[in-house]
Amino acid sequence: MLRKIRRLIASLALVPALLLSAALSFESPRPIVVQTSDAAARLHGHLEAIVAGKDSAERGAAIKTQLEKLEVKVRTQPFEKQKRRGTNIIAELPKSDSVTKTLMIGAHFDRVRAGQGAVDNAASCAMLLELIPRLKKTPLKHLAVQVAFWDLEEGGLTGSQAFVDAARDGGEQKLPDAYINFDIFAYGDTLWVMSPKQDAPLAVAARDAGREMMFPVRGGATYPPSDHLSFIKAGVPTIGVSLIDGAEIDGVIGIISGGREAAKPDKPPRIFGIIHTPNDTIDKVDAHAIERAMPAIERLLRQCDRSIVRIESKSSSKCLVCLTVNDAPSNPVEESRRSR
Repeated sequence: MLRKIRRLIASLALVPALLLSAALSFESPRPIVVQTSDAAARLHGHLEAIVAGKDSAERGAAIKTQLEKLEVKVRTQPFEKQKRRGTNIIAELPKSDSVTKTLMIGAHFDRVRAGQGAVDNAASCAMLLELIPRLKKTPLKHLAVQVAFWDLEEGGLTGSQAFVDAARDGGEQKLPDAYINFDIFAYGDTLWVMSPKQDAPLAVAARDAGREMMFPVRGGATYPPSDHLSFIKAGVPTIGVSLIDGAEIDGVIGIISGGREAAKPDKPPRIFGIIHTPNDTIDKVDAHAIERAMPAIERLLRQCDRSIVRIESKSSSKCLVCLTVNDAPSNPVEESRRSR
């Protein structure tokens, strides 16, 4: 009996060494570390700087100042469209010379006259500003990243459409290979991801990122209009992303679809009492909620980088790009209706 006990103790002593050997022989993706409350403090600082601007020009200037502090290449795109003038801001993150494909992420920074435009949409801009240092520290390997801040979204998606039009007309800036838009990224427990088709690679990557980071993701084609539509209509693979309370989503869908995609709620969701009203103030933004959601967003971008796939394209049958939805409908709401 004593001999058996000694053999058991000797065998147990080998377990740590065996586990260490297995760990060293298995290369797993480097985990994205959930940030501390320091990130929430920085998010709030970015937010305060943006909402202090009394108009688009001052809000844009605040964003440019933050970008200069982050030491990234920044260029502006003044435009005049529909007798309105504005200026888009585009930051280009460092990349290697071998990278030829571009992933653009963006959010609009203008606001309506009522309120401070904090939820709609300074919070999304603050999130992008907080995301930039993480992408600078560990760049994507296969995709160049551009971060766009659009002017005059509230005037009919004017800034993003001006960008798309200039790119189509042969301007210096080209259309990205994929685009992710952020609007109403301000509070809540769920990433609401709009994609014309739920099996599109970007939509799949978003769901995978949420699952990996254990953050809820709700997908669908019915979604409020924002700058994602400019890129979808241009044939660019695109998704739109919001951070909102999951319990509100069905109510929002019911209202914007006229009850066709979901039942109209008896009481409007909270978001309708905030955006485009005097209630859209900085106190409605939950920086800690944004902080909790950001690892899933970073994972989404890195998932895109890891998931480059070979597809057919108009220019080459062996073109390497991240994502494709070449047959995306110009009206995702109508497409969703037809698919029922």
